[in-house]
Amino acid sequence: MSPVNKFNSTLDYVDPLQERVDILLKYCVENKIRNWKESLEAAQQAKKLATECNYENGVALANLEIGYQYWLSNKYDDALKLLDQSLSVLSASKLYYKFARATAVKASIFWSKGDRKIAISTIFNGLSYVRSLSRPNDGLWLEWFLGIFYYDLKDYENSEKQYLRAIEIIEELDYRPKDAYAYCLIGLGGVQFATDRTSQALHNFTLAREYSLQNGLWMQHARVLHDLGTYFIKNHERVKSKEYYTKSYAIRKKNNIKAALISSILALVELESDPNKALALAKEGLKYSTQQEIPQKIASSHFALSKVYQRLNNYELSHRHLEKANDINTQLSEHTYSSEMKTLEAQFLVDLLKRESEILQKQNSILKKANTIITDQYEEIKRQNRDKNLLLKEIHHRVKNNLQLITSMIHLQKNKLTDPKAIQALENSEKRIEAIALVHQFLYQDDNMERILLHDYLHQLIHASLSYSSVQHTISCPEIRIKTKLMTSLALIVSELLSNSMKYSFIPDDKNKKIDLIVTKDSKNQVLIRIIDNGVGLPPGFNLNSNFEGLGLELVKLLCEQIDAKISSFNHSSGSEFQIEIHLK
Repeated sequence: MSPVNKFNSTLDYVDPLQERVDILLKYCVENKIRNWKESLEAAQQAKKLATECNYENGVALANLEIGYQYWLSNKYDDALKLLDQSLSVLSASKLYYKFARATAVKASIFWSKGDRKIAISTIFNGLSYVRSLSRPNDGLWLEWFLGIFYYDLKDYENSEKQYLRAIEIIEELDYRPKDAYAYCLIGLGGVQFATDRTSQALHNFTLAREYSLQNGLWMQHARVLHDLGTYFIKNHERVKSKEYYTKSYAIRKKNNIKAALISSILALVELESDPNKALALAKEGLKYSTQQEIPQKIASSHFALSKVYQRLNNYELSHRHLEKANDINTQLSEHTYSSEMKTLEAQFLVDLLKRESEILQKQNSILKKANTIITDQYEEIKRQNRDKNLLLKEIHHRVKNNLQLITSMIHLQKNKLTDPKAIQALENSEKRIEAIALVHQFLYQDDNMERILLHDYLHQLIHASLSYSSVQHTISCPEIRIKTKLMTSLALIVSELLSNSMKYSFIPDDKNKKIDLIVTKDSKNQVLIRIIDNGVGLPPGFNLNSNFEGLGLELVKLLCEQIDAKISSFNHSSGSEFQIEIHLK
């Protein structure tokens, strides 16, 4: 019983059959490089089970894996038939990564058969389709194979771009396809070698060899051994080169990969010192290339035979094989294919731009509609904010008028009193209410209803407080805006301290009374308000922590606590000073 049959027998308990198909397909993918025969057998069994249970996706995926193995075995017509059967189902089922892989393998078959125009068209059509779906990473195999095609056409600049793009996609994928990664490293090394960047090439070849060995990738290992043989030929190390070519030949011979085997044979022909052995190798190469119907390989085999016959002094046969090689190469005409590729590339870009333009037009239409909705909502919010601000201004205006009404009533009541203490108490209340009313006046007069300009407020406050007295005053304050809630408390504090200076600091007959109001702000948003007078100074033993009989300083202390401000007092040689320190958040 084969390993696959043994593995399949362990799945007898799995139900439904679709799950068995999926497990077999996973086994197939995991072994497609390590053991292609087991991978092929697993795919064939998966297809049989999928057909039995009408599992369409399972049949399509099995056809892809069987077609892939047929491609490696050079059964091109059988591979194309299966790949064509799988493509429509993979696309309809939105299995775009698998779709791109099937398309890439199909294009590679056309390329190997010499149908390069069809191969190039297949690649670009596949890329255009996958990219139009905004799923560029699903096009990994197409990007990678396009790198191979460019390399064969000696367009090394575009080849390198494609390999780098493929590696970039691989690094973004959740699952790294090991075979693709190894081949991209080899391809990148090949481009660098062809453009005389030999140290970079050797680095990537070495990475690819180590990675292939670690992951059991015999096919990639054989390829990189072949490329290393070519590398050492250029470095004039023929013994080392032959060693690597021979190892590559042995792996390919063992696994019967004839298309790749031809490359190993032709490389060994160049290094074989014995012309008779070289002749046998060249004939073997021609036999395999003719069987596989690969025009490029047939031409290369004829050219190798021409050189060997020249070494054997058989110039007639040498000339005959050289003519055959030239005839095939003329038919292939690399320049023609290169031109066709440029044309198809331009068509592909035009098609891609057209599709992207259609997508952008749709997106633009959606964005226009969204912009209209957002603009309407924005205008509605502006209108609501405008209405709200007008309402708030009206409220502040009414509050200010009501506070003025209260002060007028207090003033009338004060005029009917005779008790000095009662009169003083009402005057103090009047000033406090006026300080608050001034805040509301600023709020309905200014467009900024969240913050008040401190300089302007203090200027009006000190003018209102001292306008009917003989006290001179100065104000120094930078442009600072204070939040409304904080401003109300600061207004009461400053008003109270100004009132305190007016009452207790000056001798009645003093004609040089002066109060300075100085505000500073540092880089850390720390604001310092200083109220300085040139009066008699604070009484001996004055302490802000004491309990005061009057309400004024007690109110100041309470307000400072509420707004996290620090208050301090000092005596000068000519007067006193109060300081309020607060951090603006």
